[in-house]
Amino acid sequence: SGTVTDKTGKALDGATVTLIKAKDSAIVKRTASELGKFEFNAFEADSFRVLISYTGFEAAYSPVFFAGKDPVVLA
Repeated sequence: SGTVTDKTGKALDGATVTLIKAKDSAIVKRTASELGKFEFNAFEADSFRVLISYTGFEAAYSPVFFAGKDPVVLA
């Protein structure tokens, strides 16, 4: 789970958050709520790529390793 915001901290309602599994490129997408919140559930530990896109902004991309229950923070 997380929150998508711009540099000023304003929530980006409707931002698309895409989780891409590194091994097989399986894709799961979520749309951020009016508060910028999104959630992905029940993933096993693995390597992923996260892509966040929103109209008018450059897409943000980051590789991450999810180790099970530990939260992942993207800045």
